[in-house]
Amino acid sequence: MRSLLASLWLAAACTPWATGAEIAWVSDFKAAQARAKKSGKLIMIEFHNPAIGSSERLHRITWKDPRVISAISAGVVPLQVHAEKEGKELSGKYRVVGLPAIIFVDSGGVEAARLGGPLAPLQFLDELKKVLAMHSAFPGIQAALKKNPRSGEANCKMAWALAIRQKRTDAERHLANAKKAGYKGPYLAKACNMIGDLFQSSSEFEAAIAYFKRAESASMSVADKSYALVSVVSCQWSLGKVDEAKATARRLIALKGATPEYVEFAKNILALDRPRRGPPP
Repeated sequence: MRSLLASLWLAAACTPWATGAEIAWVSDFKAAQARAKKSGKLIMIEFHNPAIGSSERLHRITWKDPRVISAISAGVVPLQVHAEKEGKELSGKYRVVGLPAIIFVDSGGVEAARLGGPLAPLQFLDELKKVLAMHSAFPGIQAALKKNPRSGEANCKMAWALAIRQKRTDAERHLANAKKAGYKGPYLAKACNMIGDLFQSSSEFEAAIAYFKRAESASMSVADKSYALVSVVSCQWSLGKVDEAKATARRLIALKGATPEYVEFAKNILALDRPRRGPPP
């Protein structure tokens, strides 16, 4: 979903932010490590190149959003490096390919998660929330799984955590274990949504839709259901299935308490008529 919700970018770009606040970026990796070790926070590394339009858009819109500034200040140690200059060695270490790239690492430099492509403010906030929740819960998940390898809940939580870490094969394996154990708790939708994201990011839309639909049917929260539905809309549209995308969009609009930005996106989809493959404009 993250690369397809163009309407979220448009809404953010048209919103005037009356704030003088800025993200307190660190420019040195060792300094960031020291801060992370002292605070117990993850380091969020943004690899960028101002000459690339998607990097410029991230800086001009997302990093200026006061909600994003507040979340970053509270949750992580922000490190910003130019991928082709002072950050060249670091980008090689973390196998950075496309820009901008956002990678989360612990104070020891071990990667915890990564986000690909430019993210609109709401998308970034959603992803950051998941990364921080996963980082906080991961030691407990590991302990629970070690204690009971057949636990449906522990396996499903591990599937969710590994999907956030972009380890799709391992995530699917643990989700299968959770299904075998008969788990039907709240992490089922979260895990399916995250695995669906991984399939969508690699343009495997049919597989992604299957996971998002599973998340929707298993969801115990409106937020997870909203995410699943808007992701299905995006995938269906990318496949050129306009009628199906619009039908799903109507279901999202009718969902009581659905995420407002996703509802707005669904309304925009209903106003479009473009029966060819590709993301919404």
